[in-house]
Amino acid sequence: MSSHSTALKSTSIVGGSQFVGILISIVRTKIIAVLIGPSGVGLIGVFQGIIDLLRNATGFGISFSCVKSIAEASGRNDNQSISKAITILRRWVWATGILGMIIGILACEILSRYSFGDGSFTVSIALISCVLLFNSLQEGQLGLLQGLRLINKMAKARILSSLLGLLVTVPIYWFWGIEGIVPALIVNSIVMLIVSNYFAGKVSWEKSAMSLRQSFSGGLSMAKLGFFIVISGFGMSATMYVTRYFLVSHGGMDTVGMFQAAWNVSNIYVGLILNSMLADFFPRLTQVNQDNELLRKYTNEQCETTFLLGGPMISVILVVLPVVISILYSSEFHDCIRILDWQLAAEFITFMTWPLGVIFLAKGHGHYCVLTDFIWFAIYLLTVFIGWGKWGVEILGIAVLISNIVKHFVVYLIVRQCYNFSWSRQSIKLILINGACSIACFTILRFVPGDLKYFFAGIVCLALCCFSIIELNKLIDLKDIIKKKIFRKA
Repeated sequence: MSSHSTALKSTSIVGGSQFVGILISIVRTKIIAVLIGPSGVGLIGVFQGIIDLLRNATGFGISFSCVKSIAEASGRNDNQSISKAITILRRWVWATGILGMIIGILACEILSRYSFGDGSFTVSIALISCVLLFNSLQEGQLGLLQGLRLINKMAKARILSSLLGLLVTVPIYWFWGIEGIVPALIVNSIVMLIVSNYFAGKVSWEKSAMSLRQSFSGGLSMAKLGFFIVISGFGMSATMYVTRYFLVSHGGMDTVGMFQAAWNVSNIYVGLILNSMLADFFPRLTQVNQDNELLRKYTNEQCETTFLLGGPMISVILVVLPVVISILYSSEFHDCIRILDWQLAAEFITFMTWPLGVIFLAKGHGHYCVLTDFIWFAIYLLTVFIGWGKWGVEILGIAVLISNIVKHFVVYLIVRQCYNFSWSRQSIKLILINGACSIACFTILRFVPGDLKYFFAGIVCLALCCFSIIELNKLIDLKDIIKKKIFRKA
């Protein structure tokens, strides 16, 4: 099976599950936004920021770095190494989850004062610290499925988690309102753990008789890559935490709600493409990480698939942003469009940079991830602080664009110099065409008056969609795939 076909297959499975998850998320987010308003959404964002900050600080990236170890052993068909990696993973996610929970409880008052200016949320933060343990165990189960490339099971786990999370959390917000935020976060994490444990529990593997010392030593070896992932994740969590704190003091909790809404929408739709491809691309690239020519081939093909699927999606969302915000949230959140249009335009750069960053992970060179990510963090915060007085909330989107551009050039210089990477002609063509369409849509929507702008931008989107379908058909013969599907069902 070609790399294009593999990428499309994994995207159709994981992307399909995430699409269902998005539909469920739309319902949940809409209900929550109506029930607790912008301030409540902002409060959820602050709590989630605290959880992410602590998890990245105490998780050591084991649930992610285990994917590389399990995938390498799986690629060699080494059952003994697979068993050892799974044993190490399961012991370490328990240890790191408990560590995170304890630190969260001990630091709850400090976190409350730094996050909200006083200790009024001390008890709430102490209670949600248990989420760190549940999330650690759940992430470990999904990491196991991803490392073994059991994409179908991982997709089912995500769908079921989203559905059950909706069913159990919405009633909590309905009856308790803002007071239900903490119980809802805890219950949702428990549901996710139960579902992931159900699917990962079906994986058969030989139990390894490892001592705790061997598990500790093996975990340290696995955590070498995880350490850099932790640093990058901690940096992102810290950056978002500082941004929210800045917004609380300069714009109030409603402004934090706008920022959180914009970030959520961007992550939902862009994550649909990137997470779908990362699910299989990372372990697949890891299995050939010693062959730079294959790395170049797979990365270019992945980039092409990313643009053919993600490019039209970005342009379409730019055009229908007012509708998206009304569906996901309410008319109170329309100010976040001033952030989102910049942020979505910036995701075009992310589609270029993301496949290259996976090379760092597949090679085990996590220090490059840290370097390039911290460049992004620094540029982002600096842009927000300097530009707030002139641009207001709009600078939050502009900062993403500027940071993405700088990061991409640094990443490309590194992969070209260290791994002899270069773009293929097809990749360059797709980059130029998708870039031109994104700029055209953004410019039309910004400067053409009235509803006429939606007409012209819609024409650009339609043209890009038709082009992408034609190009995708050249790569993987969509007509043949559709015919096979039809005849198989017949």
